[in-house]
Amino acid sequence: MAQAYEPFFTDLLTLLAQRIEAVRAGPFPAETPWKNDAQALAIKLFKHSCSLKVLSKETTFQWNGGLQASFIDHASLKSVARSELETLLVFFYVFGSGSDDVIEYRHMTWKLGGLMDRLDVTATTPESKSRRKVDQQQADALVAAISAHPIFSTEPDHRKKRVLLGEWRHQLHWQKLGEAADFHPTYFRDMYSYLCGYSHSSWASVLQISQAKSLQDQSSLAEAIMGMATSVLAHFVQVYSNYFPAAQGAPATADQKRALTFWTFGKAEMGKHYNEALAADSTQA
Repeated sequence: MAQAYEPFFTDLLTLLAQRIEAVRAGPFPAETPWKNDAQALAIKLFKHSCSLKVLSKETTFQWNGGLQASFIDHASLKSVARSELETLLVFFYVFGSGSDDVIEYRHMTWKLGGLMDRLDVTATTPESKSRRKVDQQQADALVAAISAHPIFSTEPDHRKKRVLLGEWRHQLHWQKLGEAADFHPTYFRDMYSYLCGYSHSSWASVLQISQAKSLQDQSSLAEAIMGMATSVLAHFVQVYSNYFPAAQGAPATADQKRALTFWTFGKAEMGKHYNEALAADSTQA
C-alpha cells in the first residue's frame, strides 16, 4: 500500500474496529431487531477492509523447490474493493435514513430479497430442503408484514408487486445508490464500472493485468484503488457512528479525526475537481 494512504487507512480501520466493539458491548432493544443486521454489515465491511490491507502488499508463491512468483494481486483487491463499496451503499440505503419507520421497511424488503435469492437455489440434500422450508415460512411472514406496513400503502401498484418479489432497491441501480451516499456521479460511474470490469473479467481488465508486469506498476494500480477504499472506510465510519450513538463511546484520536476530515469528501469537493479538469480541457482545445 502506498505510504500516502497507509496511515490514514490504518487509523480509520482501527477506529471502525473500536466503534464496532463499543456498539457490541450493549444489547439491542427487542423492538429494533434489524440492528443485528446493521452490525453484521459493519463487520463485513471491516473484514473486507482488512483483506484490502493484505492484498495491497506483495505476495510470493514458491513451487518446485526453487521457482517463485512475486506480485501484488491488484485484480483481487479490486473485486474486494467493489464488495466494500457495495456494503457501504447497502448500509447507507437501509439504515441511513434516520427514521425508524423507513429503516424498518427497507430492512424488511432487503431481508425478503435475500430470502428470495436463497429460495431460487435448488435444494438437493435433506438439510437444504429443511432450510428451504424455514426460508419459505420467513418469506411468507415478511410478505405479510411488508403488505401491512404504512409505507407499503404509499407505493405505486407496479412497485408493490416488485417489492413483494424481493426487489428491495426499488429498481435503483448502484449508480443512484452511490449518488445518494454523496459520491459524485461521474466519479462513482467511472470507478464502479472499472471495479465491475475486474469482477466480471472484462477484456480491458485482463489487458491491464498482462501489461502490469513490474511490482511498481502493480503497486500503482493497487494504490489508486486504496485511495477509494480509504474514502469508503471514512464514509462508513461516519454513517455507522451516526446510526449507533454507542459508537461514540470510542472517541477518535487526533490522527483519526484528521483522517475522517480529509477522506469524507463528497459531491461538492469532487465536483470542484471535475469542473477544474473540464475547464483545463476546454482551454487546451
